[in-house]
Parts: sequence; C-alpha cells; structure tokens
Amino acid sequence: MLGLFMSEVRRVLYSFYFAGNPIFCDCNIQLLRDDAGSLLRDPHKMVCDSPRNLNHTTLAELNIEECCV
Repeated sequence: MLGLFMSEVRRVLYSFYFAGNPIFCDCNIQLLRDDAGSLLRDPHKMVCDSPRNLNHTTLAELNIEECCV
C-alpha cells in the first residue's frame, strides 16, 4: 500500500503541464510524448499551435505521421 502511495506522490511531483502554451508539433513532439510518457499531465489540453494543418489538434489525438510530412 505504501508503494502505491509513493508512486502516486512521485507522479504528482514529477509531471509536466504544458496546457495553454503554443506547441509546435513537428517530429520532435514524438520525443516529448514518448520520453515523458505518463509524466505529461492532461495531454488532451495540450494543443498544437503550428504547423497550420495541425492547429487546434490536441497532443492526445495527434497522429505523429501527420507531423513528419
């Protein structure tokens, strides 16, 4: 039980929240999504600002292949 509690504490203390910031969604965004993984808080609120064809697409619904054209 203590282990579960500590993992939740770590998740809350060590997380990234980028909502409200313009995100340029190119191939590098995949690195952020893959490396940060569960540390990204609310990826459904993180919205691509550019390129234009991905404007208003959330990071959660982003198709990486669309970024790397």
